[in-house]
Amino acid sequence: MAQNFFIRKNSNLPILKMSLINDGRRQYHQIYDRLENAAITFSMIDESGNYKIFNKPGLLLPVDKEICPEDGEYYLGYKFETKDTNVVGTFKAEFRIDLLDDGSSFVVPIRQDLFVNVLDSFSKTTVVC
Repeated sequence: MAQNFFIRKNSNLPILKMSLINDGRRQYHQIYDRLENAAITFSMIDESGNYKIFNKPGLLLPVDKEICPEDGEYYLGYKFETKDTNVVGTFKAEFRIDLLDDGSSFVVPIRQDLFVNVLDSFSKTTVVC
């Protein structure tokens, strides 16, 4: 099953947030410590395989938790620019994480695809003064 994110054409909000899944292993929390010393980038391709976004800086957003707030958990995120969403369509997206402590890297999501759906807007987005 795929993850879907929806945003309007020529919009820069909302911010895309993707959580890392707890895989049930005892050391799954170690990834959060390692993410603080990592380079995170975001890419998005159209249905033809052309990049709409290629390796732009991603975000590391803390999770607001009421229970155990001292356990640092994070979302991976991306703040869209209006030029990123100027074409209506469905785009396959992914985050690349380069861990700087040991030089390893991986692409997420791993088990399912992430699709960004840019929807047409019914309001005019150019401002006339």
